[in-house]
Amino acid sequence: MHPDRWHAWRSALALLYVSSTIDWYIVKAWRDGIVIDPPCQSKGNRPSWLLVTRVWLLHRIAATVGFFVALWTIVGLAWFELAKHNGKSDWAIYLLGLVSPSTLPLFLRSYIASLGHAFGLAFGNLRISLSDYVSWEDDGKHSEGIVYDVSIDNGYRVIDRHGRFHYLPLAQARDGNVTIDERDPPPWTCEAVKGSQLMGASDHWMPRTHPSSRRLILR
Repeated sequence: MHPDRWHAWRSALALLYVSSTIDWYIVKAWRDGIVIDPPCQSKGNRPSWLLVTRVWLLHRIAATVGFFVALWTIVGLAWFELAKHNGKSDWAIYLLGLVSPSTLPLFLRSYIASLGHAFGLAFGNLRISLSDYVSWEDDGKHSEGIVYDVSIDNGYRVIDRHGRFHYLPLAQARDGNVTIDERDPPPWTCEAVKGSQLMGASDHWMPRTHPSSRRLILR
């Protein structure tokens, strides 16, 4: 493997590792009740959850942009090497290696569109945060529950009273066609969260004599 491609792969893997570590040990530690009470027990803590949600979005944006840059570099170097072995003009090789990665957005249009909405929410008017109770209509289907997660591709993850997941797209969250209840969550929400099997969300209720799911992975 060409040294530049090897460095690009290593950089991409390192980025994924660091991003996952930050996500699991820092951001989700707030959500899962390791730092403060979890969102389902939120009592007058909405400003804190708005900040955590914004930080989460900013982290996801940075990780996604870094991933795209790494992918662009890897694909570009791969095309450059291919053209170098089969082409006759240095300028043709250079242009092919430079332009070929630009086809990536054609295959990732929906993800890139969601990234734009994430930018709008993170740097603009963030109306929905963790701990909010939301309801909305999508193609005639009614969904409601407590907000417990946010990501670029899936949007807000909402847990209903039966512990089932629903996903509110970031585009719809920006449009404002969502009813938001900013009061303290209903009393059943913690039981719904525990029943949802959302990874890490039950750490708050786990006896301190039991090992946490956050086992150290830095060794």
